[in-house]
Amino acid sequence: MTACVCLTILSVFLLANDKRHLRSLLAYYNVAHWMPSQANVKKERASPTTPRKKPSAAVVTIPVRLLSSPNVSTLSAFVRELRVSGPELCRALSRVEGFPEGGSWMVDPFDHQRFECQLLSDFGVSEADPVSSVFIDIKGDPDGAVKSVRIKIKTASATLSPAIVSALTKSYRILIEQTRWTDFEAASSFLASPKPFNMDAFGASVSLQQERFDPESFNLFVKETESSAEQKRTRHFFDQPVLQRP
Repeated sequence: MTACVCLTILSVFLLANDKRHLRSLLAYYNVAHWMPSQANVKKERASPTTPRKKPSAAVVTIPVRLLSSPNVSTLSAFVRELRVSGPELCRALSRVEGFPEGGSWMVDPFDHQRFECQLLSDFGVSEADPVSSVFIDIKGDPDGAVKSVRIKIKTASATLSPAIVSALTKSYRILIEQTRWTDFEAASSFLASPKPFNMDAFGASVSLQQERFDPESFNLFVKETESSAEQKRTRHFFDQPVLQRP
């Protein structure tokens, strides 16, 4: 029992400190070559590892145009046209009750490059109201393209007669149907009791204006507009002869 304890203590002593005492004892008796050198042991313990390479970063090319500021001189905007035939619109409005039938699309006597259609309905049927009337003036070009529509309302009082309201509402409804500018349809509610208003959207406008020197006269305008540089640029581009509609 004592021998086992002594051997245990001796083995712990010899193997401690990375077998330093054991190596010293073997070197003393000149038998150190039986054990591998400490350098070889450390080399064997070190597991060979392949150095890890960092993945190369992906190269993404961004076009310069995506980073540059927009060129304000090339910006455009959505615009609308009066895409309606002048002769057809003239005939449609002439069928409204109170207007003379058979309205024609004629050349302007003062400008041969402009065509027009004019319709007049006289609603002054009594001594109390001898001047009430509705006058429609459609202007366009020789190809029949409409550029503007004006409806002049002349009344003897601030209240329009039922006949004028009916003719005005029907005429305006025909304009909306022909131009397909349905977002301006709500303006018809302002025509019964005329008050100045203006609706402008996407290069088109509908407005009712009171004449400055005749407060009993109003003009309803339906026309193309250019309220911004972008709209002017866009309309000029599509007005080029190469891009003209057939």
